[in-house]
Amino acid sequence: MLVPRTGRRLGRAIVQGVGRLLLVAAAAAALLAVAPVGVSATSVACTPTPSSSLDRDYRPGAPRRTSVGKGHVLTGVILSSFDCRPIAGARVELWQQGPNGAYSDGVRSKAWRATIITRANGVYRYVGPVARTGFPHIHIRVTAKAHRALNTTYVISPGERRGRLDLVLEPLL
Repeated sequence: MLVPRTGRRLGRAIVQGVGRLLLVAAAAAALLAVAPVGVSATSVACTPTPSSSLDRDYRPGAPRRTSVGKGHVLTGVILSSFDCRPIAGARVELWQQGPNGAYSDGVRSKAWRATIITRANGVYRYVGPVARTGFPHIHIRVTAKAHRALNTTYVISPGERRGRLDLVLEPLL
């Protein structure tokens, strides 16, 4: 037989129920506060960025620099799909056609190439020219300790001067 709670027992039950509710709400707020931008607090991991084959114009050993010209700025964050956290020390290699549509300026084979090493926040920033022929694009290869290499291409939209491309690497098993 059910007996309604009265007096002190009812008050204690309400306080305990509210306390549990506040505890759950605080835990949810804490998760939301630490979840990276674009990632819901309920997701366990980020989805890895699909990788393509390595472009035939890739040449290892691009100089460490953040700029190879003027006209377009590409920024982003390198994340791990394991925990959606930024990857410090990721090697971001970028190469593209110069304003004349060639991957070289005819004198220096590394004219339109750069290597950027991410800091603790996983951020990279690259400044390059916009090719005046064909379709402007930037090839990107990202490597990081204990993660699979990622190869992708960023296509610059007509008239675009700034772009953002966050990349998610898959950990090695």
